[in-house]
Amino acid sequence: MHVMCGIAGVAMRAAPVDAALIGRITERLYRRGSDDSDVVVHGKVGLGHRRLSVIDTSSAGRQPMGTEDDRYWITYNGETYNFADLREDLEKRGERFHSRTDSEVILRAFRHYGRETWVRLSGMFALAIYDRQTGEVVLSRDRYGIKPLYYAVLPDRLVFASELKAVVVDPAVPRDLDDEAIDLYLTFGYIPAPWTIYRHVCMLMPGHDALWDGNTLSTRQWYDLA
Repeated sequence: MHVMCGIAGVAMRAAPVDAALIGRITERLYRRGSDDSDVVVHGKVGLGHRRLSVIDTSSAGRQPMGTEDDRYWITYNGETYNFADLREDLEKRGERFHSRTDSEVILRAFRHYGRETWVRLSGMFALAIYDRQTGEVVLSRDRYGIKPLYYAVLPDRLVFASELKAVVVDPAVPRDLDDEAIDLYLTFGYIPAPWTIYRHVCMLMPGHDALWDGNTLSTRQWYDLA
């Protein structure tokens, strides 16, 4: 199985996020990236990343990664095949890069294009971008759902990660089984997105993104397979 990096995060509605919790969720993704691990916490939002170095193996490629003005932060898992072309376009728009990573290209593209960035990407990805100015967190998943992304919306928080087992590391996430998901598994031999075995945890659909505005999560289809 081709795995590359792992992402995680928690966004609280009111209280500050627990950095130790982000660390525990991120460490649950160890098998996805044994080269490096880091956590960034800004008030109510915390992001984590397990790194398997591929494109830029230097420390400049560490994630979570932020822009120089500290406004945008990204945690990203994937591979963007056309990142060199996108980088060239962004350099013409005045962006100056500090690494050779596709993650930095996506981060800086988001500064210009927002959620229209995804349609410009050719590749496989699951990511989260945090805008410190607006307090919004955006999750996105590639067109065909090659890279996984799970999330749980709870009364006081949003929890997300590359793997289901990492989401439920947060003790606030209920582990009640989903009867409908079990029926789907018995019928089809697998559980299709957005269901998971847990009633309170969803898988983000392929070609979809989700916007956390600090209080609620709204999903949107940005790519139609048809």
